[in-house]
Amino acid sequence: MKIEFEIQEFPKNNEGYNIITNTEGLLKISIEDYIYINETGILLIEFAIFIYKWLLKLKQGEITDFYYSSMDFEEEPIFCLRYDLNKNLFTLISVWNKDLKQHIISTAEAIQLFETYINDLQQSLKKNQNYILKLDKIIDL
Repeated sequence: MKIEFEIQEFPKNNEGYNIITNTEGLLKISIEDYIYINETGILLIEFAIFIYKWLLKLKQGEITDFYYSSMDFEEEPIFCLRYDLNKNLFTLISVWNKDLKQHIISTAEAIQLFETYINDLQQSLKKNQNYILKLDKIIDL
């Protein structure tokens, strides 16, 4: 699985919620040759916050579903990893996915992909806007 993004809109002001609500772009999630999600207008930092919170739970030993819905879209889930305790794997779910085939990934793969997404987003924000993303500070807003 691969997560890619392209920031298409930056906030004019990086204070408060502006950084969350005004950093939008393309989010593309693919599995091998299949494009699972390819949508614009995604709040990329909001997505990173959901990931960050989920990773914190995992570090505390709590394995739960990852469920991302957005303040910008009525349909949900935009992206979900539903945990199957019996198989110790996650099934991918998205309201936008039209493929009837179930796609699964391991916990280790999900962690690596999500950590890479957060790191890549941080680097992109720093490079393009000289903004250092500190998710723990943003979550406290």
